[in-house]
Amino acid sequence: MRHQFIGLILYSSILFASPTIYGPTGVIEMPSAESIAYKQVNVAVDYAMNNYDDGEKKNNFYYKFNLGSFENWELGILGGSFLDEGVFVNMKYFLMSNQEEHPLSIAAGLERIGSNDDLATYLVTSKRFEGGLHGHFGFKAYFQDSLYASAMIGIEYFSDEKISFLADITGEKNESYVLNGGTKIFIDNDIALRLYLIDITKNRAAKETLYTFGLSLSKYI
Repeated sequence: MRHQFIGLILYSSILFASPTIYGPTGVIEMPSAESIAYKQVNVAVDYAMNNYDDGEKKNNFYYKFNLGSFENWELGILGGSFLDEGVFVNMKYFLMSNQEEHPLSIAAGLERIGSNDDLATYLVTSKRFEGGLHGHFGFKAYFQDSLYASAMIGIEYFSDEKISFLADITGEKNESYVLNGGTKIFIDNDIALRLYLIDITKNRAAKETLYTFGLSLSKYI
């Protein structure tokens, strides 16, 4: 039993760092302080259904790529059919990670560099707990038109070596908060299916929950 538990913790530690919907490694929309390793890449594609744009139904495609470019840095890009500005760049710097069995990590980053409206900076902390639970807390600030800051909170729970359940809450510039939920199903050590429900609370302008499904892959180069 002890060996199974240790295996689960190691397995979840390796597989945890996968891209969010909008690029940086993290939970669903919330970036985390968990990192990809040096010379490791992760990519993900997600297909979103029931997305309403100016009152019309529109399905969107998202792709993202992250690289552990050099020590303590993660660099990535975000693209997709929902963008009119080409691609965005994301940067994350890992400020601290202790060497305990259940480590605490802190990271800061810039999200959507190149965006006209959604450039943001964030500070997050992540903590692993016994039993396969990972917790995250942080703050994000938008500052292009006017300064708006909000809190973020997220969790990921590994029920076994093949399935994890995720949820996060992120703030919007309209001063509302969005709840997201979902699951990841691991096909292999490096590959996971992603099934997410975005904006369960329907607080965004579209007033519709966005259903996404996709695939993520992590490899060393």
